Amino acid sequence: MKRENMIKVIGVSILAVIGIIVPAYAVSTISGTVTSGGTGLNNAKVTAEQIGGFLVAPEYVWTRTSTTGSYSLTVNDAGTVYQVAAMLTGKQYNKIDRTPPTSTANYALTSILLKDAIIWVVADDGFQADHPSWQIDAKNIAYAFADGWFREEHSINMKDSGATYGTYASPNSAPDCTTWAQNARTALDWSSTNNRGAKIAIVVAGKDVTFTNGDLGCINPAIPSSSGTYPLIVVKDGYGDPAKLSMHEIGHAYSLTHSTASWKHVMWASVNNVDAIKNWRPADDSTIELNRSWYQ
Repeated sequence: MKRENMIKVIGVSILAVIGIIVPAYAVSTISGTVTSGGTGLNNAKVTAEQIGGFLVAPEYVWTRTSTTGSYSLTVNDAGTVYQVAAMLTGKQYNKIDRTPPTSTANYALTSILLKDAIIWVVADDGFQADHPSWQIDAKNIAYAFADGWFREEHSINMKDSGATYGTYASPNSAPDCTTWAQNARTALDWSSTNNRGAKIAIVVAGKDVTFTNGDLGCINPAIPSSSGTYPLIVVKDGYGDPAKLSMHEIGHAYSLTHSTASWKHVMWASVNNVDAIKNWRPADDSTIELNRSWYQ
């Protein structure tokens, strides 16, 4: 049984043993407007995430504003707190705590400049052999599929460094992704002084690469706490949702640690989880906002 599924079963069993009764859901509405400069924002994204415990996966819903900037969200648990957030490319991300059943959340978003995250893409020899158009495919898997979430939610623009894409003649196995990534960093001579005009290197490992501990990706060196670390990120080819995997690993580059709150979070340690949604938890959104200029 997969680790995350075991946790779910254990969680349900604990609830049953200790006799906790989960209250019946009551449908409620959270509504309001999203404006900027006094004008309603069309097509802004509004999300609501329930702030819950570990054993109960938080509810997450989202919608988009109308042409007048109005929105309405239906949630299923009156009486608990939701963090309701509004966002749009070029506008400052904002969130408000609200507790249904009667909840209004209005936002006045300020305009901000996009911050670039400058990336050098590398693909190993196995990936190149499997993909005739390997440069395009490597870019998509490395960051392009995930770019929309960073751009819309935090006005971060994933940008190619313009350098020739790198090639790595990789070993086909390693005890873990971190070891493989360190070897890649050394072989590519990736550093602050040899950075190809980029601030992040992302290496796409082919399907033939096997990490004995089951890793799908990693960051090297450790999760940074400041800018200037020139991280090297590894993502494996063949994962069913490459945008989710890139959101997870690039999230580490913005100082996000693994979530212990719910298996539904994209930063949950086991990203290979069909239940995980492509959404950062509110605390992680705040961290990305603080660090969004790190890689420009």
